[in-house]
Amino acid sequence: MKQKNRQANLLVGASACLRKAIYELLVYEEAVVKNDKTGHADYQASIKNLKTKFPSVAPELFDALGDIQELASDNVHEGSWEAWDSPKLRFIIELAKATLHEIYVAPEERKERLGVLGQMKSIFANSKNPPAKGEEGQETEE
Repeated sequence: MKQKNRQANLLVGASACLRKAIYELLVYEEAVVKNDKTGHADYQASIKNLKTKFPSVAPELFDALGDIQELASDNVHEGSWEAWDSPKLRFIIELAKATLHEIYVAPEERKERLGVLGQMKSIFANSKNPPAKGEEGQETEE
């Protein structure tokens, strides 16, 4: 019984940390949508708003992030422990990491690759075009 309580406490804590991290992402990206009636953040609407800000990120990642609240909140905090276990927690952590990678890391990697390709292209273009007369020490006709 003690082991099960420890597992429950760890899963509740991990779930809370993950949901807080997602909320902070929403705040950072200014994507929080408030519920008109309660004034609290509307998680689903906020995730949809975030999804519109990053059209180059696979929409399935945001759709799955939208499901995290249900998966984490209902199963962990309502006491339905049979449906909740460490592999599910690992899945939602990996999902959050993949989403953050696609939002912040992949675009920077893409920019770097394009920059390198641009440099290579200019080197290639310069090597195909011989210098005009009068350049690089060649004599000019007068």
